Amino acid sequence: MRAFPTASEGQVVGALAAGLGPRFVGRTPLFPLQRCDGSVWIKREGLQATGSYFDRVASWQLAQLPAGLPLVVRGWTSHTVALLALAKRAGHRVSVVVDDASSPRLRALAQGYGPRVVRAKAGEIDAEVQREVDAGALLVSRLEVAAHLAALRELAAEVAEQRPATPRIWVIPAYAWNEAQAAALLSAMLGTRVEVHLVEDDGDDRERILSPCAAIRRTQLGHREGWLVSPLGAELVDRAIALAADSDQEVVVLVPEDGQRYLGWW
Repeated sequence: MRAFPTASEGQVVGALAAGLGPRFVGRTPLFPLQRCDGSVWIKREGLQATGSYFDRVASWQLAQLPAGLPLVVRGWTSHTVALLALAKRAGHRVSVVVDDASSPRLRALAQGYGPRVVRAKAGEIDAEVQREVDAGALLVSRLEVAAHLAALRELAAEVAEQRPATPRIWVIPAYAWNEAQAAALLSAMLGTRVEVHLVEDDGDDRERILSPCAAIRRTQLGHREGWLVSPLGAELVDRAIALAADSDQEVVVLVPEDGQRYLGWW
């Protein structure tokens, strides 16, 4: 089922575009699930200003660039939304290259920030992106390794502050890192050995098919916790609860966005 923006979307986009800056990024809450087997702590990144963990990624990327540089990004993704919101304040012109296969889920929200939209024919999105780069734009990648590792360092510092007895098992999406990279970074940041479990990311460009267990878990989170979680979030939380029950240890789970984007935005 396609998702459409709610009636308030235009007002929200306008308010964010007018005031959103780096000071609005991060500082998301860490809270425990109240009713589950084991002890699971949720880092709820859906409460970022544009609604996803990618606010951290885009903020770090833009901080490395001089203001006003023309940028190009691929597709209607959470990263595109975050980049557009933050780039507008910094004076960047952003082109978004899309093709007919691009997901419509975030299109209305992203277009609210006024990007230059470049439509590519099927199978030609890479060539169109390259044409933008040849014309002087800088490609900003959704999966830039340095940006994701910087975001993970921020998350580790926040969790250590919010929960001094920091859990040593982490469940996170498989973005630009592998388990060894993420475990090494978190272990160094937290001063203790951290065990990392990755859950495959859906890339924002296709509908995620939930496992039966995660589908049940998503319903339970709504009924028991009052929390609308995204499909990827349901898989992450399901894995975290299983690990907490099996290990009898506390587990931190990074949930990159809430579920409101699957019903319309805000």
